[in-house]
Amino acid sequence: MARFMPLDPVARIAWRKRLTAWQDQYRNGIATLDRLAGGDFTKAPATVQDKILAGSAASSFTALLFEHTIEGLYAAPEYGGNQGLAGWKEIGFPGDIQPRGYTPDEVSRSDGPDPVNNTGVVAEVLKLLGAP
Repeated sequence: MARFMPLDPVARIAWRKRLTAWQDQYRNGIATLDRLAGGDFTKAPATVQDKILAGSAASSFTALLFEHTIEGLYAAPEYGGNQGLAGWKEIGFPGDIQPRGYTPDEVSRSDGPDPVNNTGVVAEVLKLLGAP
């Protein structure tokens, strides 16, 4: 079973900003789709939905949706997408076989992530966070 490695303070801030930006993009994108549909986009006829999605007014949002859909379809299943290996089966990918040459026991004995060099920008961010 894959486990996520804990994030250092700088990476945690970066991910929080990225996720907040995506949430804003989704909120604004859905509002745009609804506005272009004259109400609830999901209740508009399929032909109207297709026209809206193909138009330029929603292109940045549809690009984001496409990117995230592809990531979910072809990602390693332990991250929550690619259920039943559907994406991998579609393209004939045999699956994630990395790391080659290491037994599960060797992989589990990792000493963890490399330490972050606490100088420069990292030192400034840690100081802002009140880290010792």
